[in-house]
Amino acid sequence: MKKTVLFVLAACMTALLASATTVSARTVRADNEAVTVAQADETFDVYLKEVGVNKVKVVKILRTHLEVDLKVAYEMVQEAPTVVGENIPAEKAKALEKELKEAGATVELRAPKK
Repeated sequence: MKKTVLFVLAACMTALLASATTVSARTVRADNEAVTVAQADETFDVYLKEVGVNKVKVVKILRTHLEVDLKVAYEMVQEAPTVVGENIPAEKAKALEKELKEAGATVELRAPKK
């Protein structure tokens, strides 16, 4: 009897801990919209609004960060305003945004479309 009670108690504690972990990985916005915001899993779409005067530098930055060839990077620059990267990890997206802004481009990080 004691072993059964202890087993049931242990199972309940495990279930509670699992649900607490799941809840802590979510943030609820004021408008009751649940958004998964695990810091390591956060991603962004990088939106290039304007290229600025230094198109060549922007092309080089896109080639480096997105690992695309010259033609693809050039087409992205020509099509601005456009999304140049989708579902990019937060750290890489912020680094790309910083370099593009330093090159004179206007950039925006957006939440990925679902």
